[in-house]
Amino acid sequence: MSLHARLRRALADPQLRLATAFGLASVPITVALSWGAVTDERIVAGGTVSAAAYLVVGLLVGYLYYDRPTERRAAGTRAGLAASVGMVVVYLANMVSTLDPSDPRATAFVLVGTPLAIAVGVAITVLVVRAAALVGDRFAAVRSWRAEARDGPTGAREEVPNSRWWLSAVGYAVFLPVTVGFLFGLDPDGFVGALLAVLMWFVAMFTAALALFGVYKDAKEFHEAGSPWIPNVAAYVGVPVAAFVAGHYLAAYNAWEAPVSMLGFLGACWLAAVVYLFDRRRAVAAA
Repeated sequence: MSLHARLRRALADPQLRLATAFGLASVPITVALSWGAVTDERIVAGGTVSAAAYLVVGLLVGYLYYDRPTERRAAGTRAGLAASVGMVVVYLANMVSTLDPSDPRATAFVLVGTPLAIAVGVAITVLVVRAAALVGDRFAAVRSWRAEARDGPTGAREEVPNSRWWLSAVGYAVFLPVTVGFLFGLDPDGFVGALLAVLMWFVAMFTAALALFGVYKDAKEFHEAGSPWIPNVAAYVGVPVAAFVAGHYLAAYNAWEAPVSMLGFLGACWLAAVVYLFDRRRAVAAA
């Protein structure tokens, strides 16, 4: 079979039509979110591209392709390739609007480098969509586990797993107040204090992400143990992510310089960790 025939067959695969549709539907959203005048004189091509639509597309594709015969990675790749059309449009539009015809050397350099830049952009888009699809796939898996625990018998299997992943939520629930107290209570100054403050913020972000990952791993161990209680991972993870997105756009709309998105994410993640620990304790005590 020729390369043209294989390509046509792949594009016509009915199992990937939904992924293609999601990817193409994200193109106008990507263009709208990324469109704007290029005010930085150092930019001569490309500009910036919003990845918000890519993340949503990946989550939807991963979630909806969980129980389909088509492999999630293939669906994520197809959706990423279709979604990358928006990146190409934004890149070319910015390139045309910022090229300086009076500088032929710079113009030639940009034109020669454009195919490589677009190829790299498409590859990054596919990777972002596939990574988001993996998260969506795991959300769908937890949904399936919760339905199985709710509707199916547990039998004689152990109901309380010997999991230690919940300790990641404990660690974050303790560490964040310490960080906030250090930054706002002690008001660190000087080079060492500023360096320590930045380090603590990075550690807070890492422990927050680890806590959310720990909720999923804990849910998986509860499922494997046949427990009738499976934590709602989509809710515990979705609320902090939604807080981050809302904070990002609120800060952009109001021209706030404060890291609203990060603060919203950390605060919502702390609340999610505390609620999760209480729910887990109640479920274990009732088992």
